[in-house]
Amino acid sequence: MDNSSTDTPLGAAEGNDQSNDRVGSLLTDEPNISEKSSFIHSLSLDHISDRETFHKVASANDVILVKNEQTGQLFFTDFHVAFERTVKIGSGNKIITANALVHIFLNGLLLKNIYMRIKDGICAFPDGTCHPPEGSMDEMRPVPGVNTLRFEARISGECRVLVGECFLFNFSPSSRLVVVDIDGTITKSDIRGLFFLFSNATGNDYLHPGICTLLHQISEEGAEIVYITSRPVILANKTRTFLLSLKQDGLLLPMGPLITCQEKLTDVVFREVFAKDMHLFKGFVMKGIAKVFERAGRKEKGCVFAAGIGNRHTDAVAYHESGIPNDFIFIIDYAARIQTWNPISGLKNLQAFKDLQSRDLSNDEPHFYNSYNDPKLFSLLKASLDPVA
Repeated sequence: MDNSSTDTPLGAAEGNDQSNDRVGSLLTDEPNISEKSSFIHSLSLDHISDRETFHKVASANDVILVKNEQTGQLFFTDFHVAFERTVKIGSGNKIITANALVHIFLNGLLLKNIYMRIKDGICAFPDGTCHPPEGSMDEMRPVPGVNTLRFEARISGECRVLVGECFLFNFSPSSRLVVVDIDGTITKSDIRGLFFLFSNATGNDYLHPGICTLLHQISEEGAEIVYITSRPVILANKTRTFLLSLKQDGLLLPMGPLITCQEKLTDVVFREVFAKDMHLFKGFVMKGIAKVFERAGRKEKGCVFAAGIGNRHTDAVAYHESGIPNDFIFIIDYAARIQTWNPISGLKNLQAFKDLQSRDLSNDEPHFYNSYNDPKLFSLLKASLDPVA
């Protein structure tokens, strides 16, 4: 992670530098309030130092917010924020982040009635969960669409401020979401996608042809793209930068929430390679997102997720179990051939893709597509956005 003291706010490239709106600095003393009775408190704004430097040592998943249009109540997905447990500051010295108080800023403005604490590198609200206590975010005034969240940890007597950032997406209860995997789905393979991430390479060599165009077109039709990946949360910053930098055929990927796995890297590798149960993680995340829309008073029938695109059997299982119709679950192979999910006769073990390699798909069944550039694929994705009768 980048421990540089030069800190550029998330989204600055789009002219969204709101960090200058911050008023003063914060004390890290424990709020003098009984957490058993209330999680809401006021923070002191006393200025503690003109020498503060900001160091990005945290990584965070994006957050989805949905407002109940009748009651005005705000509903959120979980806040998953991971700080480094120890931060090297030169000459062998370290900052220990355990139990540090973390303040939250929305678009550069302090949210005074809520805070988190770092435990074992993971942030939690006062009740020990990653979900904000009910009513604690009532002061929040997000703009429609994309907002920035900033998490600042200050250690007593230390002028270095430890920082993490992410986006907050303010969606309507009636939004239709399209979930997209990353490695092997946007990139041509899982391994090469990660290599691309760490190599700082540029170009389209690692991307499936037509992916930016397809997602751009479906976004233009009103879909909100949600990127869910089994990459660990410690890679969220790099993954977000990677997605924002991808450009193909003159088009960028549409912006959308990025959700990574909250487990450690070693645990993710074990689940991917040995347990092979990452569909449980993706299904859990998708059901949590759907619950937010439900609590916000969503009236539309059918699953909030209109369609899903992945490259593995486990992706299809997660999408299917989250309520996406089989006709709108798309699985792509390394050669960019795409098939809709059929849990009975289709892709139980992806054997079907081996058979496809020797077949001419030009006159094949309607549920086979040659690439993301196939106009029939876009037509079906567009149809997935139609209201459910």
